[in-house]
Amino acid sequence: MSKRKLSLITALASLGLLFSVQQLLAADTKKKPAKKTSATVKALPETKKRLHSEIRDLKKVLPASPATTEELQVKVQKTGSSTSPTESTIPAVKQEQAETTNFLILVNKTHPISPANLPTAADLREPEIAIKRDPDDVITDTRLRKEAATTLKELAAAAQQAGITIMINNGFRTHEDQERVKAYFRDELHFSPDALSKRVADPGLSEHHTGLAADLATTTTPFVESNAYHWLCLNAPNFGFVERYTTANKAQTVYGPEPWHWRFVGSKEVAEAVKAAGSLEAYLEQLAT
Repeated sequence: MSKRKLSLITALASLGLLFSVQQLLAADTKKKPAKKTSATVKALPETKKRLHSEIRDLKKVLPASPATTEELQVKVQKTGSSTSPTESTIPAVKQEQAETTNFLILVNKTHPISPANLPTAADLREPEIAIKRDPDDVITDTRLRKEAATTLKELAAAAQQAGITIMINNGFRTHEDQERVKAYFRDELHFSPDALSKRVADPGLSEHHTGLAADLATTTTPFVESNAYHWLCLNAPNFGFVERYTTANKAQTVYGPEPWHWRFVGSKEVAEAVKAAGSLEAYLEQLAT
């Protein structure tokens, strides 16, 4: 084996690229029998310039394939060794957003949900927590996307350990479900057109279509004054949930406060960032700048 190739193997081993090392050794074995050696191989200096040089040389040796190149790029990025300005200057919150884009779907009065983002029946799960039914419930579907459902179950279990009961009242809604909700507020509760616009989303404009929003409840009412609500304010972000509509963010969301409406955004880090920004709209605007 040449000294140059041995150096490449050493550099890759220091990065944990064992699969690529095995490929390189296999390629060398085909050329000539391996020779035993007792020489100690010293790790190359882990400087960014040298690392990129080694990787460029490695691409010349290994068989060209999209999978191999992708593995190298992903591994280098995770080790923080890349000197690419694009990679090194992306804030941590943007990297998190890139990994959880499907949990950051924005659905509001100006952003209708795309058919491609509507969950299928196979995407939805019951969160397996207590359900609270009210006499005037129009919609009774409590399913959520499986990631949100699983995490909500964990959240409710943690709350139970603190003596708090978290229940679910509503989850995913179809366009037809949303039309029924709107009709109920208009025809049965006699909301004016202006009040209705500020309280109920039109079909296609509701977060409930994403399967990531849950209307939560507890054993006591009003919910906003319950221990459950205050527990959620303190702990829900740890599970990736945020209070979507508040008095403070009304100007951004258009809707009035809904202390029962909690939205799953994928992780604790993103939830904390959304909370700090004030709303999901503000957080996504920050990512865009």
